[in-house]
Amino acid sequence: MTSASFLRLTLLPIALSVLGFQSNSATLAVAPRSEAYGQANTADRSVEVLVLKGAEFVSGSVNIVRDQRYFAGGARLYSGLRFGCAIYEFSLSDKIEEFSISVDFVNSRNKQMDIYIYNYGTRQDNEAIRNKHLDKHWRKWESTSTGNNWHSSQPRKMFTSSGDGQIDFLGPGKKVKILFFAEGGIPYLTDEIFYINEVKIEFTPKSEIVLPQIKTSENAWIEGDFLLAKGKGYAKASEVESAKKAMAIRAAKVVALRNLAVALGEIDEKRQKALVPGARVREIHELSDGGAEVILELPLSKIKMR
Repeated sequence: MTSASFLRLTLLPIALSVLGFQSNSATLAVAPRSEAYGQANTADRSVEVLVLKGAEFVSGSVNIVRDQRYFAGGARLYSGLRFGCAIYEFSLSDKIEEFSISVDFVNSRNKQMDIYIYNYGTRQDNEAIRNKHLDKHWRKWESTSTGNNWHSSQPRKMFTSSGDGQIDFLGPGKKVKILFFAEGGIPYLTDEIFYINEVKIEFTPKSEIVLPQIKTSENAWIEGDFLLAKGKGYAKASEVESAKKAMAIRAAKVVALRNLAVALGEIDEKRQKALVPGARVREIHELSDGGAEVILELPLSKIKMR
C-alpha cells in the first residue's frame, strides 16, 4: 500500500425491493405518514433526526395493527404462530454519510425482538443464520430483549455504503428500510407481542471520508465502522474427535486474519499467516460439514494512514 493511495467512501444510491415472504398472512393497510424532523448539535457538526410513529409502518408488514393502548399513534406487533414484522421506511437524501436507529417500545412479554436492515448490495447474511422468513437482502443488525428502548450499538452507526457494491442502504427513492421481527410461538404462551411507540433515525451530513486503500472482496468488506473479514477452517482428520471443533475454529481464524491482512495490503494472497493488531472475533459459525467460519472485525479508526 502506498501513501498516495486511498479509498474514498462514496454514497451510492441503492434500490429497495419489496419484501418477499413465505407466508400467506394478510398484509395490513399502510398507515399514513407524518414524519417529524429535528436537529441535535454535536461538537463537530449537526446530527439530523427523523421520527416515525409506530402506526406508520409500510406495506409488507405482517401481523401489526394500530394500537393506542400504550401510545397515541402506536402499533402492536404480534407474532402469531409463525412470525410478525413491522417495516418502516425513512425518506432521506443522498447527502448523508452515516446513521443510527432507535425504537421506543413496550416489550410486554420480555421476549427478544430482532432488528434488520435492507441491503441492496451483494453482501448477505450467512446461510446458517439467515432468517428464512425474510427476503435474502434483509441483514440482521442486532437483537434486543430490553423493556422499553433500543438504540443500535453493534455497530452504533452504519455508513450508507461500503463503496464497493457489497453494502448499500439507500435506493433510487433514497430510503432506509428497517424491519422489527417477532418470532412465532404458541398464542398466549410463547408468542411475542411488542407495542411500538416511535422509530427514530439519526444521521449526519455527507463529508469526505478518506481511508487507506482497502482491497475488498468476497472475504473482506466494510460494514458500519468496521472492516470485516471471514475465513473457513477445518480440523485435521488425525485430530481426536473432542478437539476437532476447537481446531476448526483456530484454522478459520488464521484464514480470516490472512484475508484481513490481504485487504489492508500488508501481505499478498500467497502467504499463509498474518497478524493484525486490533482485530477481534465478531462471529463464529459451525458448518454442516464439520468446519467452522470465523468473522473478524477491525475498527476503521484503528487503520493507520500509510
